[in-house]
Parts: sequence; structure tokens; C-alpha cells
Amino acid sequence: MKKFNFAFSCLALALLSGFTPQTANGQTSQDTTQYTFVLPSLRLTPDARFSGLCNVGIAMPSDANSIHFNPSNLALSDQKFNIGLSYSPNFESIDQFFNYFSLFGKLGEKTALGGSLRFTSLGQVDSAVQNQANNSIESQLNREIALNVVLARRLTKNLSIGAGVKYIHSNIGSFRDTSGRIFLHPANVLALDLSATFRKNFKLMVEDDASFQAGLSLTNIGTKVNYDPQDNNGQMMPANAGLGLSFGYAITPKHKITIASDFNKMMVPSIVAPSDPNYDVNANGLADYLEQTVPEALLSSFTDSPEGAVGELKELIYSVGIEYTFKKRYSLRFGHQGKDILANLDNRLAAGIGARFNILLVNVSFARELNPQTDNLGTANVSLLLDFSQLGRTESNKPKLVEPK
Repeated sequence: MKKFNFAFSCLALALLSGFTPQTANGQTSQDTTQYTFVLPSLRLTPDARFSGLCNVGIAMPSDANSIHFNPSNLALSDQKFNIGLSYSPNFESIDQFFNYFSLFGKLGEKTALGGSLRFTSLGQVDSAVQNQANNSIESQLNREIALNVVLARRLTKNLSIGAGVKYIHSNIGSFRDTSGRIFLHPANVLALDLSATFRKNFKLMVEDDASFQAGLSLTNIGTKVNYDPQDNNGQMMPANAGLGLSFGYAITPKHKITIASDFNKMMVPSIVAPSDPNYDVNANGLADYLEQTVPEALLSSFTDSPEGAVGELKELIYSVGIEYTFKKRYSLRFGHQGKDILANLDNRLAAGIGARFNILLVNVSFARELNPQTDNLGTANVSLLLDFSQLGRTESNKPKLVEPK
């Protein structure tokens, strides 16, 4: 065991030295000329375990950080109560980082209650506030905060549903236009997450040595974001429809492998070129896709691509990951993600490691885009998870999970 611990530590050091993160997960730009939505930080994977799988998590075995992907998964969890804390820094700027705090607990065998707090700092920006003493423009912190409360309920032995309510506060600065009018005030919005999960344990070699899991998750379904009080339209949040599939197999009691994949579709309007006849049908000087109501935008997002069905397929974001676990204590993870229209990334690889020390689980992950034309050297994430489910229990007296009828 000492040799294994030493080898595990060497692997961690090798991964740390092999990747030099340049930008943290939280540093995605809110470029409204490229995207038809704001608050992209809501779609960033918050913790190192799922980041190590390259953003796969909708149908993975759950913990407190599953709140981000699929709240309904908590009701099927074998864990009873845990707390998570994640941190993703930008090593080029100390005031740019991404923090995530989460917790959940089981209320009996069928119900789970959880919550999360997300804090994203995009650094200092010049504001519209003028310092009268030295006649200089003061800077302010660009930040976003999201508070999420979720409830999950097990309907049958294999099926669960979940819902979450999310409050978001976004402050991207306060600026003046050429006429001196202040615009870009902080925005406050509400969103809803809805999800369902199916899990089935079955036999391949020995009893209950394999499992299949599927999850469906609709996230960030909410009101429009409005930074300018004089703007009557506002902008869409990054609403998303996700489908996850996973297969887990216990090769032996000590070795387990899980293979999973996520498919995501952004439910936001497609950009229409000004030369397109459908750009401004009502001739009011504003693109029609920006004037859609939230229900209209959600429904039309599946059929509004200028390229038709082929274009809609191109908008799918797929990820695949594999997790190997030894003695339920040590984990290795690898993942791949195709083109991500949200982060403007293509062909991304990720790797991660994890270790359990009694009730403490430590996870580290790194991801990098395989594109020689970019200078993005990668992202890093470190997570701590406190699992109190088996605290004070020994292997001989741990109760077996009884499936409710």
C-alpha cells in the first residue's frame, strides 16, 4: 500500500508539472457578438472530478457536485450527506477565479435536498464611478454569484426526478456611453432546473456487478437578463438540454470502471445574418431573434439554424469520459470533448486524479485544447469533498443499501 501511495503522489506531481494553466474555467468572455446569451459562467463545470472527465456528469454516480448537472441524480445516490468545495484559479491574474460550494443530504431513502453557491470573479474593470479627489476612473470587481436550491425524489426503484431554483446576481461593471448616460447595471434573475434519472443494476459475471444509468436535464430555464433598464428585450441565459449515459462495471471488488458520455444542446436563438430576409421582418431596427420571448426562444432553438437540421446537429456538444476506481479510494479519470460553441473550444482533452482519506476526498483535474493555433495552455481545478455517509462505521457494520419498493 505504501508503494501505491507513493506512485499515486508521483502521478499527481507529474500532472501538475505537465500542465501550466493560463485561464481558469471561470474566465469565459461574455461576448454577445458571438453568442446570443449572457452568463456563460453558469455552464462551467465547477468541480475537479467532472472536469477530469471533460465535463461529463449528467449520468455519473452522484455526489454534492452533481447539482450542477442533474439534481435528480441525488435521490439515487448511495451517499447520505456530503459537502463539496472547489476552486479554479487563473495563474496570470490573482483577481480572476471560480469558487463553488455545494452540499446535499438524503431525507430517508427516497428524498434528497441540496444546495450550491457559485462565485465567479472575472477581475477588475474600469467603472463609471469617478473619483472626485484625483479625477480618475475607479475600478470595480466583475463578479457573478449564483445560489441554487434543489429537491430530488425517487419515484420507483430505478427512476427519480429533481428540480432546482436558482438566483443569479451578475455585476459586469457600470459604464457611461458617449452621452454620459450610465448603463450596464447589475442584473438579478431567477432560473429553474428540471431533471430525471433512470438507473438499473444488473449481473454480468457476479450479482449486481454492473449498472446502466441515463439522465435528462434541462438547466438555466429562466427570465431574461437585463443590464440596461432602458432595454426592453434583455438577453437569454445559457439554457441547456442535456442527455447523459453511463455504464459501470465492477471488474473485481477492488477495481471498478465507469464509461459515460454527455450530449448537450444550447436552447438559445441562433444568430441570423443581417443579409438574411428573416433578420428583421418587422423592420424596427432590431434583429427578430433578439426580440423572442423566453418560451419562443427555447422552442425555436431546435429548428432555427440557418443550415437546417445539419446546423442543429453541429450545435451538439458531446463529451466522453472514463473513470477507474481502486478500492473505492483512488481514481484516475480521462475525458474528451468535441467542439464547444460556448467556450469556442475544439477537440479538448482532460485528465484527473482523486484520493480518499477517511471522510475527505481530494480531486485534481486539468484540461487542454489540442489546437496548435491557440495559446490557451489549459485549465485547472482542485476540489475537496467531505463525505459523512460512512463516518464511524467499519466494513463489518456498514448497512447495505436497501432499495425502496
